[in-house]
Amino acid sequence: MNITNGNIFAAMRLVLPEHRSAMETMERSRQRTPLPQLSEDRLEELQIEIAEAISSDAIVRITYWRDYAVCEAIGRCKISYARLFLFDAHQVIELLPNHILRIDTL
Repeated sequence: MNITNGNIFAAMRLVLPEHRSAMETMERSRQRTPLPQLSEDRLEELQIEIAEAISSDAIVRITYWRDYAVCEAIGRCKISYARLFLFDAHQVIELLPNHILRIDTL
């Protein structure tokens, strides 16, 4: 029997459905990333970078937090009805300002 990461049930051949769902729930909760807390100075820097990207219509790479995971997308930023949107090649992503972690101009 091969036991990895202290998970005894994953090494067994026969697992009850209740145990399987509990194992999957535990694995999902272990993979979750909490929302990073940025300082006020960093939030102000990000706001300035967003304003510059919007005014110059630059293509940017934004790293953001969504659904307990850190994601990354490339596109152009636009503001519409006091909301920030990133127009990607395939989709439009609505971003919350406090969920943006990093902005790089390409």
